[in-house]
Formats: sequence, C-alpha cells, structure tokens
Amino acid sequence: MPRLEGLSLLFDIVTAPPAYIRFLGRNTMAWASGDSLGKHDYHYSLDELESWIPRIESIEMQATKLRIFFDNHRRGSAIENALEMQKLCMKAHLY
Repeated sequence: MPRLEGLSLLFDIVTAPPAYIRFLGRNTMAWASGDSLGKHDYHYSLDELESWIPRIESIEMQATKLRIFFDNHRRGSAIENALEMQKLCMKAHLY
C-alpha cells in the first residue's frame, strides 16, 4: 500500500510458521479518497517488484512456508505481476 498518513507502518515480522505477503496496489489517490475499487487499480513496475526480493529472502528464512498474493486485480495486473514476481523469485533461487 502507499505510504499515507494514518495507515499502519510496514513491518517484515513473521508471526506464524506459514507467512504471506499481499500486494494491494499503491494507487495513492484512490487510497486517500476511499475508492475501494481504485485501490486495486495498480500495476507494479519491475523495479518495485525487484526491490522486494531482499525482504522476501528475509521472510522466507523465518517461515516454514511463504505465499505471495497479488490483490491489484483491476485490468489483470495481479496475474501479470504474479508471473513477474515468480520469475524474479526463481532467478533469486527463492521457492
């Protein structure tokens, strides 16, 4: 989610053996306006996804199982971003 005042801080804390990461989207205008459909109208760039690889590595080391979900489903972005992330994780030898 975007960094907006009033939203919770982001922490990479594993609180149970199975862990998950959920990508909602970073549509700042929609988050600020309360537009629930617009919040999910976002396509992550390759750079944004690549920046998560070190965080995913860290979380994966603490969890017995890690699942990554994409909830930025407007216009098919979730599918495209999930496939891009899968390639990045395979390249980094994360499974």
